[in-house]
Amino acid sequence: MAREKFRLEQFKSRDGRKALKLKVRTKPYWIWLAPGISVGYCACKGPGRWAWRDAAGQVKRFALADDNRDDAADGVNVMTADQAADYTKAKLRGELEASTNVEAMTLGYCVDVHYRAHLRARRKFEGNARTIFNHIKRVAPGLLERDVRVITKVELDKLRNALLAGNGVKKGLINATWNRVAKSLAAALRQVVKHRDDIYEALEPLPEERDNEEAAENVVLTDEEVGKLLTAAYAESWRLGVWIHALEGTGNRPSQVARLRIRDLHDSPEGPFLAMLKSGKGGGKRQRERMRDQFPVPITEGLAQQLRAASEGRDPAEYLFINEDGKPYAKGRTPYEMYAAAWKRIRKVAGIPAERDGKRVGSYCLRHTSITRMLLAEPIIQPRIVAAHHDTSVGELEAHYSVAILKQQAAGTKVRAVLRDRGLVVIMKNEKKKSAA
Repeated sequence: MAREKFRLEQFKSRDGRKALKLKVRTKPYWIWLAPGISVGYCACKGPGRWAWRDAAGQVKRFALADDNRDDAADGVNVMTADQAADYTKAKLRGELEASTNVEAMTLGYCVDVHYRAHLRARRKFEGNARTIFNHIKRVAPGLLERDVRVITKVELDKLRNALLAGNGVKKGLINATWNRVAKSLAAALRQVVKHRDDIYEALEPLPEERDNEEAAENVVLTDEEVGKLLTAAYAESWRLGVWIHALEGTGNRPSQVARLRIRDLHDSPEGPFLAMLKSGKGGGKRQRERMRDQFPVPITEGLAQQLRAASEGRDPAEYLFINEDGKPYAKGRTPYEMYAAAWKRIRKVAGIPAERDGKRVGSYCLRHTSITRMLLAEPIIQPRIVAAHHDTSVGELEAHYSVAILKQQAAGTKVRAVLRDRGLVVIMKNEKKKSAA
């Protein structure tokens, strides 16, 4: 049975309550007021009763509803819907003020310790907690020492504006990134401060307007640049070369490639392939289950030979990719932090600039290059196949790569090759000159 969803406006008038035709029952009908706050309405044979729910989940009835026209709402024994809502908020905030463990919690502790433990217990990605902490530390370090009970909407508004504006060293966040940060920060705060609906207004999502022109500016390397990059990586160290080779050869995200086990390397009559693990993109209740799903990613024989050499003499259950110290890339906070310094060195050796067209040239450009190369391949590879190979969607390809493809020289040729004049030539006549003559 679908869960009932009610709003306070539906209960503000007697006629409104009557129109709902609520069944008489002991269990209250809960009316949403704000995140974590609801007031209950008990439908009775006579006048209804208002109820609230404490932190332990106990339902407590406190006043009659003004269902009878003869009963004047006095705000104590008989209450209107607005009075009941105010009473509920006051009671819940009173409980919060009496809570000693919340009083002692700073925002830094709430995010980096309490929320991280919450994510770990539910087997979610702990890096979300650290990401919030680092963003706040960068623009408003003093906010981390603030008591979560007394943080105001104004302070969170300033935090949002500072992150969006950026500074001379680091660019500001785009709206989509802020929305992800705000969602995680709100989730962290709700673990300890459930009834401060005022501060959550500052964490509401901003409109996400995709700029296809900007999205298309993802850095794409030429085949020559990719070759120089791989040569520099193998020269730096063999295991680093294998890692960069795998990123380039699969086109998948570093977080996915890092989680591959030795047993995920397979041979088939069609050629070698990796049983790639799906990413956790999209969240949801099935996130962990989805991250265990696998899909085949074909690789070249040259890459397969390097991977066989890297897995020789090792247990099939071990992680396939390890650094020179023997530490798996999957065991770092993020894979990138384990090879960030090495990437800068090999990029410099390969003669590739740190930025191109205002975009940072990071290792993620190998993914952009792989996707663009497949989309421009001859014969044409269907976009849905390209999307499946890179564990993304056709919609994402269209949003981020369509303009980039049109900018390529080959794209113009493809479009022009299918244009037809149909033998029709229309010449516009100058009516003014004709009438003057």
